[in-house]
Amino acid sequence: MNRKFDIRNRERLKAPERLKNMPPEQLVASLSIAPGSTILDVGCGVGFWTIPLARHIGAAGRVYAADISPEMLEALRDEMQEAGITNVEPLLSEESRVPLTDGSMDVVLMSCVYHELDDRATMLAEIHRLLRPGGQFINLDWRKKETPSGPPLEHRLEVATVQSEMTAAGFLEPREVDLYDYYFIVCGKKSR
Repeated sequence: MNRKFDIRNRERLKAPERLKNMPPEQLVASLSIAPGSTILDVGCGVGFWTIPLARHIGAAGRVYAADISPEMLEALRDEMQEAGITNVEPLLSEESRVPLTDGSMDVVLMSCVYHELDDRATMLAEIHRLLRPGGQFINLDWRKKETPSGPPLEHRLEVATVQSEMTAAGFLEPREVDLYDYYFIVCGKKSR
């Protein structure tokens, strides 16, 4: 069963309702991400999170925006140009492999992607590989309840399941942060 977002619906990613329910600038500011950080946005799409993250971390920081869709990355490049953003590097990735070096990220953000993954354990291992010791993984996805928008209920995962999978992958203290019809799970990587 295909759980992937249909790129023909990419305009939904910038819909006014989504911006109202999940204002990216406010949420990014609440995440305690330091200016100058190096961030990976997994499944970046058209840049809903990428652009606010790039603004938040400033010129000294870098956002690597990874997606499996060349069309999404092209749309992101257009958004970057329109916004005058220069500290983002779009990356074509595979579903469970991002072409970056071990321990190179301060923060990895994955938004509304986890429920789509065919092999969640492999992707969690990849994120763990990419994070620096003491780095932070932020996973935002849909609650397993009916909502006016979003993926079908049978594609969504229970928060406890996601937390258990993250713990099994070696992440520290996955904690839930309530957010509308979504949840955030924030966790860290051991500091060696």
